[in-house]
Amino acid sequence: MWPTTKEINRVSERDRTRQNGAKIDPIKVNLDVEARRKESGDTSDNGGNWPHPPEAARRVPQSWSRAKPFLVAAICGVGLLEPQVAHASPPPAADPNAPVTRRGQLSPYEKDTLARISRERHLERETEPHGKILEEVLIERLEVLDESDPLPGFAKSALNALHTTSRDFVVRREVLLHPGDVWNDAVVEETGRNLRKLFDFSLALAVPMKGSSPDKVRLLVVVKDIWSLRFSYDLALGKGGLQSIVLQPSESTFVGIHNATSFTFKQLPLSREYGLANKIPRIGKSYIGASVAASVIFNRRTGDSEGTNGAVSVGQTLYTTRTPWAWSVGTAWSTSVSRRYVDGIQGTYDAKETPEKDNIPFEYLQRNLVNSFGITRSFGWRNKVDFTFGGEYNRRMYRSHNLEGFSPAAVAEFEKNVVPRTDIRIDPIARIHIYQNNFYRLTDVETLALQEDFRLGYDFWFQVYPVQKAFGSTRSFLGLYGAAQYTVPLGNGIARAGIESTHEVQLDAIPDASVTGTLRVVTPKFKIGRLVFDALVLNRYRNYLNRYDFLGGEGRLRGFPTSGFRGKDAAVMNVEFRSRPIDIASVQIGGVLFYDAGNVTDSLAAIRPYQSTGAGVRLLFPQLNRTVFRTDLAFPLTRPLPSGTGPVGFFVSFEQAFAFGKVGPDAESPRDRRTTGAPLRVDTAHVF
Repeated sequence: MWPTTKEINRVSERDRTRQNGAKIDPIKVNLDVEARRKESGDTSDNGGNWPHPPEAARRVPQSWSRAKPFLVAAICGVGLLEPQVAHASPPPAADPNAPVTRRGQLSPYEKDTLARISRERHLERETEPHGKILEEVLIERLEVLDESDPLPGFAKSALNALHTTSRDFVVRREVLLHPGDVWNDAVVEETGRNLRKLFDFSLALAVPMKGSSPDKVRLLVVVKDIWSLRFSYDLALGKGGLQSIVLQPSESTFVGIHNATSFTFKQLPLSREYGLANKIPRIGKSYIGASVAASVIFNRRTGDSEGTNGAVSVGQTLYTTRTPWAWSVGTAWSTSVSRRYVDGIQGTYDAKETPEKDNIPFEYLQRNLVNSFGITRSFGWRNKVDFTFGGEYNRRMYRSHNLEGFSPAAVAEFEKNVVPRTDIRIDPIARIHIYQNNFYRLTDVETLALQEDFRLGYDFWFQVYPVQKAFGSTRSFLGLYGAAQYTVPLGNGIARAGIESTHEVQLDAIPDASVTGTLRVVTPKFKIGRLVFDALVLNRYRNYLNRYDFLGGEGRLRGFPTSGFRGKDAAVMNVEFRSRPIDIASVQIGGVLFYDAGNVTDSLAAIRPYQSTGAGVRLLFPQLNRTVFRTDLAFPLTRPLPSGTGPVGFFVSFEQAFAFGKVGPDAESPRDRRTTGAPLRVDTAHVF
């Protein structure tokens, strides 16, 4: 026999201190009420149903009528910008040390989905869940094709039958709040972030719903799978034709547990690569994950094998913000021919020391291997400090090949200016990471209509790695890495500035040193869109290892030849106007106007920026991917046009042209936009 609302309130009043500070056992509350009933002789039964909130609890307070004029004035006063009241920080959680998440508005696509599920389940949104007891976690696993998609019903059923929906326990395992717990906004927000980050969900929402009594709340978790059996692809088209193509048939939700298996075919102008990969985000019921990938590369002209690439890793991440320990072990290798392509044609090198045009093929052999391990101890919740200790064996070997018949002077210059230096290092690593764990949840930044999470506040990294010849390294030095980043909200936009520096110091010299500065500003939304500004400056003022970057093509400098410019230093700037997305049959469509400027050279002081402008289209198919598909039409503005540059460039690719970067020794930086997130990287040159 269940207690009435009046009886629960009486018991709750007596146990108020327990509600504010500790978990309440609903069974004990029920027994207390039963005892009171027996004492009073009450034998009535309400049929085993939890009572609904009294009518008075559902009425709109009288204070609403007094607040209405102020609310109307606030809405009218924001002009062209969206109302910012929806983006205020939530009320503080019970724990003052808990992280805070600023919430942006849901996109129309997300609002419609949530409203439909609420109607079907007869649920009502809870606007004041704080301090209430979680009585139930409801998991709603949507099919890839649901009511919002325009296909006929029989077609949806047939296509959905080919996809295995995520299993209930897979989603429920990531829910960090459990029945009987006191509601905590920080924990619920982290649940949503983890689901969006870990799995291939186009939609992942965690929303409070009214409970069966005024002091209780339900948690509704909504996830929508991305089509798991899919044929992904990525291609780059330029003036020279097809520059690269990647085809990847994959199964990303194997039997509903999100083990991902894929086959990859990658074709460049002179090589083909075939690879297999498997990723297990959670092994069994543990929080340990593993991944393995391997590929074989063949020369397109001769058919001979040119090498292999691969990586194997296993470890346990800081899977929640309160997880104390993490660890990882991994290896990665790359045995291949590294080539430079300019607009789909292999680049050449012309030595300054020789009068004739040398046309040395821009390629060299690389044999790279990285083995590493690390153990992390994490402290804090809102204000975090992570200590990591680990070790690394890093072997990078490079040499030229097939240069018979070229001038010895030209070959010597090519090897000096183009081929990176061989370097072997065996070293321990000590690292400290100090950061705030507050987040801002936005839409329409990178993925048009889906939720995105951005960490706010300060972010500092410090790392030291002593390298000694006595342990098998090619040289002795002390490596120092430092980085600082700060992120602030701008209404329903965001801004981030960062700086990172690496110094490798010997007793008598500093052979390698670099500084990178980045700035990203995403303005608040206007009625028709928003502006995105991004800038990067890189100065390698010591470059013993002969590292360099490329610029041009479909990324940072659209309209110019792909990888058309090469240098050790870089300065680039991008401005985009991104329209609001339009929903057409659940497909999100947006437009872009852009201006690009930048260059890479061997001296930062000598940089003279190239400029281009243009327009593009962005498409998001939430049934298939969280990544946007884009086409850009670019017009170089710099005159005279550099050699090999046409009056117009057309590019087709995936992802935004420049990513929302972050600092960190293992983070994907803005210049590593094409890196796929592998824990170990063995490349030397990057393409902006």
